[in-house]
Amino acid sequence: MIAINFQGLEISEELSQQIQEYRSALRLLPLPLTREEFENRATVYEYLNDLEHFLNAKSTLIEEMI
Repeated sequence: MIAINFQGLEISEELSQQIQEYRSALRLLPLPLTREEFENRATVYEYLNDLEHFLNAKSTLIEEMI
């Protein structure tokens, strides 16, 4: 299922948009009250960063191959 979602340049752009929407939603949340909440939110933020980096690398690779 995930492999299917990562096919094609158009899908990468759509997923990049979704990542930005998740980041915006995270900014609207109230500040974490506990260390555990902070660490969990930081983990999600880093996951989004890693996913965006992967999508950018994929897009660059596809563009180079075309």
